[in-house]
Amino acid sequence: MLMAAAVLTVGELIDGRYRILSQIGRGGQSLVYLAVNEHTGKKCALKQLRPDLPEPALARRSFRSELVLLKELRHPCIPAILDVIDAEERSPVIVMEYIEGRTLSVLLREQGAQPQDMVVSWCLSLCGILEYLHTRTPPVIYCDLKPGNIILRADGTVALVDFGAAIRTESGAGSGVSLGTRSFAAPEQLREGSRIDRRTDIYAFGLTLFSLLTGSLPSAYPNGLPAVRRCDPALSATLEHIIQKCIRPLPAARYSSVREIRPLLISYRSRDRMLRIRTLTLRSAGWSAFAAGVVLAIAIGLLARTHIASASESSPPAPEEQTLSPEELEFYLDLSRRIRDDTPALLKAGVEKEELEEILRYIVEQLEEQEK
Repeated sequence: MLMAAAVLTVGELIDGRYRILSQIGRGGQSLVYLAVNEHTGKKCALKQLRPDLPEPALARRSFRSELVLLKELRHPCIPAILDVIDAEERSPVIVMEYIEGRTLSVLLREQGAQPQDMVVSWCLSLCGILEYLHTRTPPVIYCDLKPGNIILRADGTVALVDFGAAIRTESGAGSGVSLGTRSFAAPEQLREGSRIDRRTDIYAFGLTLFSLLTGSLPSAYPNGLPAVRRCDPALSATLEHIIQKCIRPLPAARYSSVREIRPLLISYRSRDRMLRIRTLTLRSAGWSAFAAGVVLAIAIGLLARTHIASASESSPPAPEEQTLSPEELEFYLDLSRRIRDDTPALLKAGVEKEELEEILRYIVEQLEEQEK
């Protein structure tokens, strides 16, 4: 029988079925091996505790918590539990679905900063995974989001692995100190008794986005993260804005849900164009007053409704009830006013009439979708 302190070795047969092929991962608490089920011929991943941990009792509790948690999760981008090799005299060995690919940390090491369109695609998938976790009952806070825990598969999709730091929170919030990677940890994870909730994952999401866009890890900036466009001026102003809001020290100042981030990622190019136009605006009147007036009427109504709702409820709206944040509505409201008032100056500055019309149509679509 395999004892908890024993390290699996290449070629070893576990539980009469699983042949160890290689070690493929080494985390803070565990070792991960690639194996093959000799009964089925399918590859799988075996995870066991490291034998050299300073607090083995705490590690065993965390390991078993991860096992219980993963058994309850069903998502195509989270590895499924296939089997557990357990016995009273040893810690369990978790047999998981093997997700073939390489981690984004390896990709960054080999290639450096990644193209922003590709990064946005990955981060949209991450938003979907985090939303799934955050809407479980009780919510699951992942607590260790970073490029090293994200696997890029051959088809270009990503998967999230290593749930050793994840916690379930009965009321939507837990308390620090939480296990995780220090350089990607939110401030509240490092303070005993601090509130940990979905905004903790949003902080790490911002750091992950920064790393993927710049090719640099947060640990390279001990005095604070620079804005991404200081690293590369060609990067999106919208993505810079998302990162800056995600990593604000106070959780209340961050996005409250990944559902607030998704529309910004989806439309980041449109928003970049809108930001450019907003900076060009002066003061005049123009042809688009009627169209902008329609946008203003819709935006003002939605904004008032959002403020009334937030003032009357102590908890944030359920994820499915909110698409645009108050900040987004304010942005559309301000931009519509500027287009209405400054069209001649914008046309003189080289902005095409068709571009203004397209932006106004886009804003109307977003606002009408919010009204549904």
